Amino acid sequence: MFIDNAEKICAEVLAILSEREKTHGDPVHVHERIAHEWSAYQWNSVKPVDAAIMLAQMKLARYGASPDREHLLDAIGYLIIALALHDRG
Repeated sequence: MFIDNAEKICAEVLAILSEREKTHGDPVHVHERIAHEWSAYQWNSVKPVDAAIMLAQMKLARYGASPDREHLLDAIGYLIIALALHDRG
């Protein structure tokens, strides 16, 4: 059923996020640093939530060029991070 599959996908994405947090650090702080670097590069303010959304868009673009399931899982992960950043305010 759809819901069962969706729950499996969510569990898989959460496992990926947990693994990435171990290797890359707290995703909130990572996206704050990414936003800072991108803001400096383009002389324009990029919020951490924007960084997460743009990274999700990048993964979707990669999927368009190379339809790999991993790109979709990563895009979902970035959108979960974006939602967490949004909720932080």
